[in-house]
Amino acid sequence: ALFPARLQQRLSERRLVRSIMNAYERVPFYRRKYDEAGIDISTIRCAADLKKLPFLTKEEVRENFPHQIVARGVDINSCHYSATTGSTGRSLPFVFTLKTFAFYIATGVRMYTMIGYLPCIHKIAYIKYTKLNYPWFLRATHVKSTIPVEEQIAQLRRIRADLIIGYASLIYEIARRATPEDLAEIRPRFIGINSELSTQDQRDFISRTFGCPVYDEYSTEETWMVAAQCRHHNYHIFTDNVWVEFVDRNGDEVRPGEMGEIVLTTTRSPAMPFIRYRIGYLGRYDDSPCRCGLGFP
Repeated sequence: ALFPARLQQRLSERRLVRSIMNAYERVPFYRRKYDEAGIDISTIRCAADLKKLPFLTKEEVRENFPHQIVARGVDINSCHYSATTGSTGRSLPFVFTLKTFAFYIATGVRMYTMIGYLPCIHKIAYIKYTKLNYPWFLRATHVKSTIPVEEQIAQLRRIRADLIIGYASLIYEIARRATPEDLAEIRPRFIGINSELSTQDQRDFISRTFGCPVYDEYSTEETWMVAAQCRHHNYHIFTDNVWVEFVDRNGDEVRPGEMGEIVLTTTRSPAMPFIRYRIGYLGRYDDSPCRCGLGFP
């Protein structure tokens, strides 16, 4: 993240091309798909060449999992297995190696340090359906998302976390239900929300209630971290993990500031890569620099 923007861009593009080549060589689905489309894979040399490749749909992933879309030689039993929540339709299964999972966790740590979190010093309380195996130095405590709000508040009072992470709607509800006595003991330095679309009004309400800044992240279960807000509340795309395109109805890239369909390509998951994956969301990008100085767009 400390690399200059141009260098970060070049490194990310090289990783992008390697990921595509790896998928063609090792994943039966991509070799068949690209051969049938008449694509000369040797002509894919930079990010601009992505438009030569067809899109990947969720239905194709479901139909070809696991034998055709998982790379040859990968032992699925030794991988991290998961599935999407199905927020845009039916649930979708996927796997990634433990090495990839370690990198994904690292992107999360980086995201939190972007807003001021200090590992080994600050405590985390994360409100989530499943318990994650966070490294010990993150000092993270799990709060189940399925228990009543009153119990979540009681646990947050005991944990006294510096950083609270969770679904936007749950933290918003906690903020609505917390009493002055609760807030006297729940005093986070910052709050991170994820997994759901949140409005600025919701984030402002949470921020006023807890007296700390609230930062949003954009991630998916299958590609992990896509973008996160820095201290200036600008979203930075983690191009060292995933390449993001914004395209119009014809598949052409839109200009900065224009709304486009978000298309993702993973660059850190060789076991089951997602290439030009139509995630089902819309967004717009900004090509102006941010005051925080991060090398990510």
